Amino acid sequence: MKSKIMLVFDLRTFTWSTLKTYGKPPVSRGGQSVTLVGLSLVIFGGQDAKRSLLNDLHILDLETLTWDEIDAVGMPPSPRSDHAAAVHAERYLLIFGGGSHATCFNDLHVLDLQAVG
Repeated sequence: MKSKIMLVFDLRTFTWSTLKTYGKPPVSRGGQSVTLVGLSLVIFGGQDAKRSLLNDLHILDLETLTWDEIDAVGMPPSPRSDHAAAVHAERYLLIFGGGSHATCFNDLHVLDLQAVG
């Protein structure tokens, strides 16, 4: 299994440390959204080091520190970065706006996280 080192900041001790994660981590990226849903971090979109836009979805289980890439059904948002994300009712991931290299988006997408696993 691939592993990836993750930096974590402890708000009580104000110290940085590293955590080893498991599974298939997402590619390095910027402009993504990271949303806390229960005991998981949900990562969507952004752009990679070559500035290719992404619309992939990854979940990090914070109990097992294991990554999963999610293949959601339905029409996904177009690849984008710098969008806003929020969670509603610990169930729905909301993705709004953002942009591509030529367009600013004004759309809202809703993903039912209970339907993806």
